[in-house]
Order: sequence, then structure tokens, then C-alpha cells
Amino acid sequence: MKKPRTRKYLKSLTNKAVNFYFENPNTNLKELSEKFNLGQQRISKAISEKIKKRFNNSLARRCENY
Repeated sequence: MKKPRTRKYLKSLTNKAVNFYFENPNTNLKELSEKFNLGQQRISKAISEKIKKRFNNSLARRCENY
């Protein structure tokens, strides 16, 4: 019987998948989910959060109020 994966392990695996996606933007979610053995929804949500975080920290966002 397989041991269940811990939240910490899933989080690190998700981060690896997101970093791989940003280094290789031509890959799609299906390939990422097969490579890292994660669900497509989990990867999609993590990518969206990372993009939102990058936008909020970007210079364009900071200067849009001026």
C-alpha cells in the first residue's frame, strides 16, 4: 500500500512544476501533470497564484497610481 503524500511534499512538488512551467512556457498542463504526478487543477491554480503575485510585485503595478 502506498503512503499518502504529505501537504509539504505536494507543495514542494507544485512549486517545482510551476518553476518548470515558467522556464518552459511551451509545455501544457497535461504534460506537467504527467511529469510531476499532480492534478491539472492544482497546477493551474498554482500558476495563476504565481502570476498574480508577480503582477502585484511588478514595477508597472506600483507605478500605475502615479
